[in-house]
Amino acid sequence: MNSQFPPIGNYRLLKKIATGSTALVYEAIDLSSQNRVALKVMRIRKDEKIERDRIDHWLHEAVIVSQLDHENIVKIYDAEKMGDGAFIAMDYISGYSMSLRLRKREYLTVGECIRISKAMLRALSVAHEHGVIHGDIKPANIMYDTEHDTYILTDFGAAYSEHRAHLTGNLIIGTPAYMSPEQLKGKKLDGRSDLYSLAVTLYHLLTGYQPFSGSSLPELKRDILAGEPDLNHLTLPVGIIEVLIKALQKKPYMRFADAQQMLVSVEFCEQQLLERMQQHG
Repeated sequence: MNSQFPPIGNYRLLKKIATGSTALVYEAIDLSSQNRVALKVMRIRKDEKIERDRIDHWLHEAVIVSQLDHENIVKIYDAEKMGDGAFIAMDYISGYSMSLRLRKREYLTVGECIRISKAMLRALSVAHEHGVIHGDIKPANIMYDTEHDTYILTDFGAAYSEHRAHLTGNLIIGTPAYMSPEQLKGKKLDGRSDLYSLAVTLYHLLTGYQPFSGSSLPELKRDILAGEPDLNHLTLPVGIIEVLIKALQKKPYMRFADAQQMLVSVEFCEQQLLERMQQHG
């Protein structure tokens, strides 16, 4: 089969599967193993110094994430610089991202919300234990793997570890609508920032709305920093709403202490729901 794309490193590109603001993702074949992979390719553009710093950051975190062995974290096999950019080779996931559900307006059921929460919190627990903050939890970075019927956290491109600062110059990496207040302010982050972003993501996937909004970036920032989440859209069991409200607190110390503590609360909600169903069954 002749590919329309030139090879990159040891990879033959089959087709483009995603286009992001800083990178392209291709379905590719590793010519050594003949395994199918997703190849994320980042090229330098705009301010060359900032872009080179970003690529260095990207590769540094890829090396750390490649050491995280967990079924709910995308596996990274290779990360290298090339002439005018870099690439990362990772698991090819047969499935779709949660952003597709939003586009199709197929919002989550309570059961799906609990399953995604548990998968993401287990993934984050492992990442945080290794000192890695994801920094960009959002629907597009949660994949549903149809082959294995599981949810996978992907794209650690905005991640940073305790060994490396989160900021590249004055550049804050992430997606503003899902950022915690401290991330928007460019402060040093810990795992509680990811918990906040996960709660924003779940709220969006459950309702089709975001808990904080604005018609411009300054308005959005003001709402995230000072506004209260609109809970009118949430028709959920009280326990789940309480978990989301706690994770969405402005001050990190008022949220769950860590992913494991939030996971315990979600599992408790799940148990309560199961018992209620059995009573009414």
